[in-house]
Amino acid sequence: MALLSDDERNELDLLRIENEALRTNIARLSNRLDKQELAASPTSSPSKNHPNDPDAMQELQSMMISIQMAKEEALKHGSNDSSREKLISDIHYLHSLLVKAREERKLMSGKIESLKTTVKLQKESYDKLQARRTHDKVIFVEMLKRERQNFEEKLVENDRKVLWFEQEMRKVGTWARDRQKDYNGAAGNLAKSIVDAKEETVVQANEYNLDLAAELESLRYEANELLSK
Repeated sequence: MALLSDDERNELDLLRIENEALRTNIARLSNRLDKQELAASPTSSPSKNHPNDPDAMQELQSMMISIQMAKEEALKHGSNDSSREKLISDIHYLHSLLVKAREERKLMSGKIESLKTTVKLQKESYDKLQARRTHDKVIFVEMLKRERQNFEEKLVENDRKVLWFEQEMRKVGTWARDRQKDYNGAAGNLAKSIVDAKEETVVQANEYNLDLAAELESLRYEANELLSK
């Protein structure tokens, strides 16, 4: 294995330092993504740790650029040194982690957008149901008002009919009393007329009997006269 020059060793140390810094940033970014994934769940508040945070995207892009630069610097010095190969391997690993994190972030963003769409549709459905409920409530109130008005009109009509019936009953009662008076008067007059007729009949009968008796007596006298000759 060829010995490294002082410049190469210094550069390798810098790459190792950068490698550790990248590891630290990877861990911090991973925690941040985990928090965002948790915050993006349906039971969490959508206002916290929004997945489209521009600072996080910028930080991820910056780390990608740093890894690419470190990888290019490592490749310039060949692949004979095992430490350099390990560093390059670590860089490749970190790069794969960042790519995976970016893909997971993209997938999570898609899920969040899908959830947003679902929430939007549910909100629209709720708004429609709420509008229909309000509309039905207005119609129901109007129906109650109309039924109440019809009921009050029927009450007024029934009161009017009852008043008319009472007035008619009073008229019938008055008419019946008047007719009773007329009947009583007519009955009295009829009874008096009958009595008068009876009395007149008796007088006439008595007069007829007297006339008949006188006529019979006259006939008897004439008969006796004829018999005596």
